[in-house]
Amino acid sequence: MFCPKCGAANLDEHKFCASCGNPLQTVGAVTEQKHSGVGIASSIMGIAAIVLTVLPIIVAGAMDASTTDGLDDNAVVVVGGCGVALMAPGIVALSLGIVGLSQKDRQKMFPIPGTVLSSVMLLVWVAILITGSYSGAGAG
Repeated sequence: MFCPKCGAANLDEHKFCASCGNPLQTVGAVTEQKHSGVGIASSIMGIAAIVLTVLPIIVAGAMDASTTDGLDDNAVVVVGGCGVALMAPGIVALSLGIVGLSQKDRQKMFPIPGTVLSSVMLLVWVAILITGSYSGAGAG
């Protein structure tokens, strides 16, 4: 390998020119980016948040189907409380995803789905809460 600065011949395994000390760059050398730890955590929490979001909805549907009068107020409070409590892991997953996306020299393979999944989960719960508040407002 020849030094691009002074033209001196160097061994291929040298990182610096033996003559002038200039850094030698190997053609086509690509540094592989590591995975983001917080991005991986974001993806795992995002998947868990989606699964935990679906469970109260299924439970509410099963409870509603098992009675002829629909859900009583206590069941609505319990299911709604679970939904609000499950928003906390979604917010943490979203925060971790944003941190993972902002890290330099890290792959974005895990932070992207973690951010998307937690955002979807949060939007679903916000829509459920808004829908429930409007449907309950005129019921009195």
